Amino acid sequence: GEQQTYVFFKDGMETFVIRPGFTGDVDNFGMLIPFPTPPAIRKVPDNIFPQIAAAVDPPEVVIDLNPPVAMNMKMRLQARGNEIVEKLAFSEDSLRVIRREAVGMYEVAVLEAGSAAALKKWMDQNGFRYPTGMDAVCEDYVADRWCFVAVKTKVGQKGGVDPAPGQRKVNANLP
Repeated sequence: GEQQTYVFFKDGMETFVIRPGFTGDVDNFGMLIPFPTPPAIRKVPDNIFPQIAAAVDPPEVVIDLNPPVAMNMKMRLQARGNEIVEKLAFSEDSLRVIRREAVGMYEVAVLEAGSAAALKKWMDQNGFRYPTGMDAVCEDYVADRWCFVAVKTKVGQKGGVDPAPGQRKVNANLP
């Protein structure tokens, strides 16, 4: 299916709105998205996508040709020293689950990995889909200390959630 992604930037806050596009067996769905910092995640109503499309049509592309202001040497050395300390504290075999939650019909995990291999191992053990052939790309994000948002579907039987006529309560323990 066709995926839709919108990115907004306002008051120093970057917001992504993603509607995954997928055809096939829902159990085979998965996404892995790198982010520079752990994002806040929430579900938005489905009808928001036509509203956003109407609001941003036609899209505008803005390119800033001015390079960012360079840090002075002391700030660079301090930043580099902090980066080295952080990397020493986080080994290649380690993976930290920052947050794991349900968002709509998806199970979402925000992860920090010491290597692509550690990320793949955790995703395989927890039923998430690691993208084939993406080790080198993931290693680049790991080297830059980005986190990853892993997404999979979490769909149960609707009968266990909605009461039938005459039923006064539901059993939340059903799948």
